[in-house]
Amino acid sequence: MKDMTEIGNEINAVMENFYCIEDMTVEKAKELLTPQLNNLIERYERFHLPTEDDWSSGEETYGYENDESILGTLRYISDRWGASFRVRWMIDLIDPTYYANRGIEE
Repeated sequence: MKDMTEIGNEINAVMENFYCIEDMTVEKAKELLTPQLNNLIERYERFHLPTEDDWSSGEETYGYENDESILGTLRYISDRWGASFRVRWMIDLIDPTYYANRGIEE
């Protein structure tokens, strides 16, 4: 099992791609993030879930209105992605059924 530092470093390496993005598309962003899905889930379940008290979905936090909105959110959270609701937003972006399938949402 990876430790939280290793997981964080791997996610950081991907998130750096979104800070100054040119010619980025949502499809490309998902291609970059999808290999990190297991790291995001592991971080959420090990670090955030035990004390989670905000069950807002990704749609309820930043939403996924359009490509410009999604890319803007990725740019905004690129250096501050570690908060619970931001990790959930990224997981929802990649796999919108994850929480419902795991019975995690209240």
